[in-house]
Amino acid sequence: MKAIKLIVIGLIISIAQANAQTGLESGTKYGIGEDSIRCVKNLSLYNEDFRNKNYDAAFPSWEIVFKECPAATVNIYLDGATMLKDKISKNRDAAKFEELYAYLMKVHDQRMQFFGNHPRTPTPAIKGYKAVDMLNYKRDNSEVVAEAYQLLKDAITGLKNSSSQPFWPPIWAPR
Repeated sequence: MKAIKLIVIGLIISIAQANAQTGLESGTKYGIGEDSIRCVKNLSLYNEDFRNKNYDAAFPSWEIVFKECPAATVNIYLDGATMLKDKISKNRDAAKFEELYAYLMKVHDQRMQFFGNHPRTPTPAIKGYKAVDMLNYKRDNSEVVAEAYQLLKDAITGLKNSSSQPFWPPIWAPR
């Protein structure tokens, strides 16, 4: 597996152009030039730590990938949501909670932007996951609840018969 990663990095280095651009700036999956190397390197670093459930070590590299090459893989969003939920559960500070919650919502929004047409989880499904997280973390805020229910309605309407129960249990689960 490591040999494949080294080969991929080597290919990217040999193809890299003189002027660097991040994937976000260039509209490419990994970026162009040295930024593509940085993206692949950080993707590999965060992936390894994430697999070992070392979320604190994975998070800085994940953030670089999330910001600079958001179209690299859908796993950026799945893993990011997992790490942010872990951080929220360990958090005791109200201000830090708001920051982490906003970041989690941004992860859902950016996932819709870059992977909303994914065959497994189209935009309506992502809206449902976002709504569930909204209700899990801010069910006492009436504005958030109203927005979450609208997202759930959009999810169920958009998914029609292919919608299932994944959105239900967390909403009704006792605290």
